[in-house]
Amino acid sequence: MSLRTGAQYLESLKDGREVWLEGDRVADVTSDPRLAGCARSVAEVYDLQHDPSYRDVLTMNLDSAGEPVSVAYLIPRSTDDLVRHRLMVECLMRRCGGTMGRLPEYSAAMLQGLYHARDILGQGDPAYPGRAERYIEHCRDNDLCLATGFTDPPRDRTRPAEEWERLHVVKRGPDGIVVRGAKAVSTMAPYANEFQCLTSHRPDLRPEEVLYFAVPMATPGLRIICRQPFAHQSREEHPLSAAFDEMDAWIILEDVFVPTERVHFLDRVDLNQPLFAALPVPLVNFHILIRQAVKAEVLAGLCVAIAEYLGLTSQPNAQNAMQALLGYLTTLRAFLFAAEQQPIYSPSGQAIANPTIVNQGRIHAMENHVTMLHMVREICGASLLMTPRLADLRHPEIGPAMRRYIAGTDDLSMERYHLMKLAWDYLGDAFGSRQLMFELHNAGTLDMTKLRFVSAYDKAPLVKLAKELAGIPAGKT
Repeated sequence: MSLRTGAQYLESLKDGREVWLEGDRVADVTSDPRLAGCARSVAEVYDLQHDPSYRDVLTMNLDSAGEPVSVAYLIPRSTDDLVRHRLMVECLMRRCGGTMGRLPEYSAAMLQGLYHARDILGQGDPAYPGRAERYIEHCRDNDLCLATGFTDPPRDRTRPAEEWERLHVVKRGPDGIVVRGAKAVSTMAPYANEFQCLTSHRPDLRPEEVLYFAVPMATPGLRIICRQPFAHQSREEHPLSAAFDEMDAWIILEDVFVPTERVHFLDRVDLNQPLFAALPVPLVNFHILIRQAVKAEVLAGLCVAIAEYLGLTSQPNAQNAMQALLGYLTTLRAFLFAAEQQPIYSPSGQAIANPTIVNQGRIHAMENHVTMLHMVREICGASLLMTPRLADLRHPEIGPAMRRYIAGTDDLSMERYHLMKLAWDYLGDAFGSRQLMFELHNAGTLDMTKLRFVSAYDKAPLVKLAKELAGIPAGKT
């Protein structure tokens, strides 16, 4: 199988998986009203791959005789390939306004990190690289959606590590391993076909806690415990949250069996830090920056459109806000262009959007995102909070007064209404708060991202120039 349809994707979720939401065991994530909206949105992405209008952007042929597969599995070899990957991500992100960071193409990017790190995998066991490559091919050829988990449940870090039961190996055998424990954040878990486990770097790791593996979501002993849902039922009033609440979840694994073929790395504490650090380098961080740029497009468009609808475009505060948002977007676009045009190459010839430039682009986005949200909020003013509900506007008794005095009677009144509802999903409500947390903590905090930038930057030529100008002889420390 390759390039599933939306219907095939939805059917694949009816596999007996154990999903819990608000204390209820969810019988079917595709029909539960708290989860179904996002399931349908992911299904639409699968259907797009069969739409002639999107086929060239979203799919590719591995060879002349092969079935088409997702462009997400293209291993970039050039700037042109990186551009093609960006265009694919932009296409999907514009459909959700940059609010879904874990659509199926993201999991493919993470899998390409495994491919990129196969030399490190091989140092752990010569069998690991082959298993990883076969698993990538399996996900590609079956057009799977994955959820990744690497964050441990929060704990008091002043307490001894032995007081906490982290995810670990409890049994080993010739056919596989048995694992027990939990991962705290696995976005898209209710909607994924497989769970991919990684191990983030920690100074107190024990060998049995270094785990990289993948299992189907319906594996016995695997439980998905969802956070509070933020999805609303009305897409007309909540255009983003009703369709794109991609759901974060705990993954609890109680004596889950992982076949040997699904084990990608184990035990080597000494190799875990370089392995985990290598995974986002090829495409994940690039993907994040692309998504942030698309979200900047929407925020800039909201600011300009609302200023026009409210007759504010000539006012200095509105002009300053528009400049700030348009400048923010332009800067992110410049980072993307520079990273594509100045790639680095792995030993195997894999083109990687310049990591130093990508990381600085992410730093710029994280440092300025809150300010950009505030700019849009200021343009909206009280209208953001006081936009009427559709039930009020359509009510036979109060509706006429609401439409006359509050919504307005001009031809653009409903357009203003829908823009304010879109802005609310970004700026207010629990969905907007989750979006903000995602931007500030996704794939590492701001301080961690800054550390990556400094570590990756080739500082030697700068130091050499400074020493030359200071008259310090070459080679002297």
